[in-house]
Amino acid sequence: MRKSTYMMMAALPLLWATNNLAAEERIQLGPHVHGHGKLDMALEGKRLEMELNSPGMDIVGFEHEAHSDKDKAALAKARKDLANGMVLFGLPDGAKCKQLMAKVEIVKEAHHHEHEEDHDKVDDHHADNDHDEDHDRDEQEMHDAFKVHYQFECAAPDQLTSMHPAPFFARFVGSKELDVTFVTAKRQQGFEVKRDHPMLEGMKP
Repeated sequence: MRKSTYMMMAALPLLWATNNLAAEERIQLGPHVHGHGKLDMALEGKRLEMELNSPGMDIVGFEHEAHSDKDKAALAKARKDLANGMVLFGLPDGAKCKQLMAKVEIVKEAHHHEHEEDHDKVDDHHADNDHDEDHDRDEQEMHDAFKVHYQFECAAPDQLTSMHPAPFFARFVGSKELDVTFVTAKRQQGFEVKRDHPMLEGMKP
């Protein structure tokens, strides 16, 4: 079961209650699309849990294991910046939230390449077989992605009606869009937040 799906089905207890499952199985986060991340949010009482999933390319500009000093430095800087959820996601001041913790992880995510071909050049059955085999290998390729879990305590959770993640898009220039899911005991809402309009409004605690 995907962690984000589990959160939607059982917002109470919150997303982090499934952390032990993640240690036992490698979770495939779904189709890997550059520029496109996912932010799951769950509110229970005054406790707000958030989980960010984003391709490595969006965060550090590469998806392979860091070997060079340059890559390692970029990775360390990204980890440090990702841990500051209060700055990145712009929770409203009126909600009076404080961050309790942040856990930054690198996970393996399926990378689905767009496979371009010229059908006029595929003129025999053998070529078709070669194409199918290459396509299968592409779809099974795994690349690094970032997963970050946050916990916040909000003294006025009823004021969690908006979010302004402009700092996230400013810091991670590879990110173009976030799919946001907001789950409470009363409802579940879905939003799309884009770089050219980094403002989320209409959240209902």
